[in-house]
Amino acid sequence: MTKILLVVFLTSALLNKNSPCNIQKVYGEWIFIKSYSGELSSIKGLGDNILKTKFGLITMTYSKDGQYTNDQGDYVTKGKFVIDKGKCLIKESEKSNSKSLKNNFKILHVDDKYLLIYNIGQDYTYFYKRK
Repeated sequence: MTKILLVVFLTSALLNKNSPCNIQKVYGEWIFIKSYSGELSSIKGLGDNILKTKFGLITMTYSKDGQYTNDQGDYVTKGKFVIDKGKCLIKESEKSNSKSLKNNFKILHVDDKYLLIYNIGQDYTYFYKRK
């Protein structure tokens, strides 16, 4: 009986370690690599060639205080976000010119090196590399 419980516990721990909803790994600064139409199922084969625009690198920063910054090089947007761990979602909200904008991103993959998120409302997947 003890061996069965140990196997169940270890299996659960491994699954949680590899869970796309490991929210602690979302925090930090990410460099944009590429966007893809539709929802991807894996990061395999995506490569990690960083996109450089005439304005420089595009970065996304998720801070532990619930603030995010999206630096496009020629302009910056800022807002608030919450992570819904149960649904593996990053819920962003931003106020711009008295308009309220909201985006929901499904976390498809996150680890120490890569972040892959899917914008549900716009049907695009965004691939980032940790800075």
